[in-house]
Amino acid sequence: MASSGNTTIQMYYSPTAGHVPAAANLASGELAVNTADGILYYKNANNVVSVLANSADNTHLQWDSANNTLIVLSTGSLEVPVGNTVQQPANSAVGMLRFNTDLNQFQGYNGTIWGQIGGGASANGVVYENKQTLNQNYTMTTGNSGESVGPITITPGVIVTIPAGSRWVIL
Repeated sequence: MASSGNTTIQMYYSPTAGHVPAAANLASGELAVNTADGILYYKNANNVVSVLANSADNTHLQWDSANNTLIVLSTGSLEVPVGNTVQQPANSAVGMLRFNTDLNQFQGYNGTIWGQIGGGASANGVVYENKQTLNQNYTMTTGNSGESVGPITITPGVIVTIPAGSRWVIL
């Protein structure tokens, strides 16, 4: 399907192991795949050919189709998006994760709001910190209780829901 202002994707390929396309053989933006090695290349506007994807680099990922789960097989880390509150996705979806630089905390989206993941700040498990102002709706998990050190200010219009049998203690 043609569209105004766009260029058709061009493709170059080689079935020869170890073959890397020369810049002179590719147009700017053209893709090249080495089918023997499983490597996808592209040529950028600066006339440089770079690897876009390499099937051998994905050996640290495993898909568990029975549980629809992506497994990271590594001892390293998983890098999540980082940004301030204003930079939260406009079309957030349940299960999104990110690090909020304004609040200095990891957050997850539950379908309604972005909320903190994990506990408050800690000094080697001796000092735990909590914010003194609650500025977004909060619903405590059923079967859990919680505590905060006050004074605590709840922003007008914000709703705190404590399920039956749970307690929120403010010291």
